[in-house]
Amino acid sequence: MTVSDKVLNVLVDSSECLYRIRRDTGRASRIVYVCLEDPTIIPEDDRTYGPSLLTHLQKLPEWNQTWTTLTIYTSDAQIQCRADAFRPPALQQSQCPGNYPLYQITELATLRLFRQRVSEVQLGSTAGILKVATFAHDIPLLLREV
Repeated sequence: MTVSDKVLNVLVDSSECLYRIRRDTGRASRIVYVCLEDPTIIPEDDRTYGPSLLTHLQKLPEWNQTWTTLTIYTSDAQIQCRADAFRPPALQQSQCPGNYPLYQITELATLRLFRQRVSEVQLGSTAGILKVATFAHDIPLLLREV
């Protein structure tokens, strides 16, 4: 099975790096999240450039396993990974006023990009506006807007 990864969003600071990645495997696509707890695991120049970052991540044995979130850290000078140690950021349906349908984000065709996290997408025969909370810190902002 061919796997194709694309880095969608990056959040880097001195203590950790967070990545939102689209993973295409055959006919299925999904969004996965990576938390790099020790940024020095990856050279500084490669932390924010998607293709270089993926070259490093794809060397990890855990990379080709099935997971939604992957935490990468060092222990006893060895690189370690924990699969699904944190939940991906999500606005819970119970937090939304009204009853809205759920969509698989990877199946929505982008018609126009307004900003990094806001786009117009095709929803069947109509268009809609998509606003994405890329990381957990975006959830309170999105909740306030909803």
